[in-house]
Amino acid sequence: MLLVEDDDLIRLTTTEMLNDLGCNVKEASTAQEALKILDEHPVDILLTDVGLPGVSGLELARNVYARRPDLCLVLATGDSGLKSEAARLGAILVVKPYTPKSLRQGLEQAMNKRR
Repeated sequence: MLLVEDDDLIRLTTTEMLNDLGCNVKEASTAQEALKILDEHPVDILLTDVGLPGVSGLELARNVYARRPDLCLVLATGDSGLKSEAARLGAILVVKPYTPKSLRQGLEQAMNKRR
């Protein structure tokens, strides 16, 4: 799984939550770093913050979906109004601040959607 989050503290906390859920997490802080990791490593789930600097997480998700439609996409944002945009990409929206439970549910929904 690849986590893309520009805020260091949120990335650290989310990585800990994901590790506790049994995920093997690779981390990136920008869309550019994420694309490099996706090119070099097998990844089955992309969890990205929508509000990334430069290239947004939404743009990253669109790019990744076009290249890898089999990848499970989870978008993290404080804006629940992006639900329809997430749905168009086949992504699951997890609203910040998330809890370990809501994060797990979002990941499960994304994996079930791709099966």
